[in-house]
Amino acid sequence: MKKSVLVFALAMLVLSCKDQTKTAAPLGDNGETMLPVEANKGTGAGAPSLEEAFVQNIQSAHHKKEFLEHPAVAFDLDLNFNGKDRFDARITMLTNSSKTHMDKPDGSSLVFTGDKAYLSPATATDANAHFNMFTWPYFFALPYKLSDSGAKLETTGQKELEGKAHETYKLTFDAGTGDTPDDWYIIYLNEDRTIHAAAYIVTFGKGRAKAEKDPHCIVYGDYSKVQGVPIATSWKFYNWSEAKGLQGEPIGEASLTNMNFTNPGRNLFEQPESSTLIE
Repeated sequence: MKKSVLVFALAMLVLSCKDQTKTAAPLGDNGETMLPVEANKGTGAGAPSLEEAFVQNIQSAHHKKEFLEHPAVAFDLDLNFNGKDRFDARITMLTNSSKTHMDKPDGSSLVFTGDKAYLSPATATDANAHFNMFTWPYFFALPYKLSDSGAKLETTGQKELEGKAHETYKLTFDAGTGDTPDDWYIIYLNEDRTIHAAAYIVTFGKGRAKAEKDPHCIVYGDYSKVQGVPIATSWKFYNWSEAKGLQGEPIGEASLTNMNFTNPGRNLFEQPESSTLIE
């Protein structure tokens, strides 16, 4: 009697192990465990919704966890549009994007304290200070911003760009989110799920209807690993349409150099003594 019970228990253990093998999580292209997803926006408990899985897979490809383990990141940005110098600065920003400090070649600085933005010294002028303060850091941090409060990502299927099909997603924002909640982005992915390009509109100072008549696209290139984190060191800007994709030759380009993770301390992000408020 005892022997038969033992044989039965061993049989059940073998079957259980086989079942576990069958239900193991599948592996992605790079050997990483893929996240399980739930239908109907994940109304059940456990696995994330499809939208959450999209976001997590993209941010995993960009090593968001490792990126956020560093207090801040710094880099030189050299930006040109239509063959003319558009913006140059040494940018230092917290990796959670909550504070930014920019030092420009003319000796002036732009500082976002997490609450307000300032131009220093008080005698400095910059007609595009507000735009420069928030736009370029956002383009840099885009891969890490997809799960921000108020951000919504939905799949938009396969779209062609430069003769190649890419998996795409549309990023929109809830009302009251951030500085310009009417902006939107259509994100094109590389095969490894890093961001290849992002079509976008800029509503600051013009409104959504006008902005949608003049959409553009930033193409991220020359990815380089900085302490294991892949970061695009080349940006190219194009006119863009949803029907035709990129239009013509690049209208602008930027290079990111001298990049490193850093711990600059709090004083760098405080209001400078001599400064004016950026509206």
